[in-house]
Amino acid sequence: MSHSPPPSVLHVLWSDIMADVLRESSVPGETVVWRDMGAYAPTPADDETLARMQGEMLVADGFFETVDGALQARRSGEERLARACDHDEVVLWFDPCLYDHVILVQRLTAFAAMDAQHVRFSVVCVRENLGHNTPSELAGLFPDREPVRTAQFELAVRAWQAYRSPDPEALSELLAGDTSALPGLAAAFTDHLERYPSTRDGLGAVDRAVLEHASRLGRTRLSRLIGSSLADLMYLSDTLAERHAREMTFCRHPMLRLHDGPEWPVRYAGDIEITPQGRAVLAGDADFVALNGIDRWLGGVHLMGAEAQWRWDPEQRRLVASSPPPPG
Repeated sequence: MSHSPPPSVLHVLWSDIMADVLRESSVPGETVVWRDMGAYAPTPADDETLARMQGEMLVADGFFETVDGALQARRSGEERLARACDHDEVVLWFDPCLYDHVILVQRLTAFAAMDAQHVRFSVVCVRENLGHNTPSELAGLFPDREPVRTAQFELAVRAWQAYRSPDPEALSELLAGDTSALPGLAAAFTDHLERYPSTRDGLGAVDRAVLEHASRLGRTRLSRLIGSSLADLMYLSDTLAERHAREMTFCRHPMLRLHDGPEWPVRYAGDIEITPQGRAVLAGDADFVALNGIDRWLGGVHLMGAEAQWRWDPEQRRLVASSPPPPG
């Protein structure tokens, strides 16, 4: 009596650590890790430009020695994901944070463009950080995976387009509509909009988290400041927190001051503390962007110049267009 072979399953995850935990579990299938900096890096609408700019940022953050190396790693991941049609089922694992949702809508958009009607796509979504689960916990989540339906694919495509748009109103319009097909999308992408400079003080959510902890800790090790800041925002990584701390240290009117020389310390060593100017901004008595200008990518939007063209209004909880700065 012949038996049908077990279904072939491909698991898509966002970190090597989580992939290792899944491999130790009883969950069957292969794993592929899709490392993408979409939540932390420029995501312009052109794919080649996106890959190059993210490669440059990965080099700047110390993950790769060369842009070519970063691009090759990205191509390798894309090639493995392009073979999703070779499997009976593709399972995407993610949690509610912004980082995971950017990857989720990106990958669902790519899968929607494939000729993969025979493949079952499903998702495992947890309420907390997926990276904290044990092998047995992941095995317990697997049977509760949910199929990806047409409405979810369609919403993911629209969300990825809006996230990459150079016009931030595209994302605001998306969030004003029905996003219930992907229940965590609205909260995650609202977190993204909160990273825009605030109308109150010019600080985005990540800037504020770092400065608030610097104010509370006083003079402290950079490693302690970075680690402490991570507790405030679910999507915040040590890499992103360090990047914002570095930007607020090496700007025209610094918010933070190093105590061990002018060079940025290696491996988060060295002492750092908030400056009087940083305290003034944190109190709402000064504006970070007015003092320093801005050059920052948020999704497909490039904020650059003496004023941020768009800001987050915490009272109205929406983006608003900024007035141009007064002449002189």
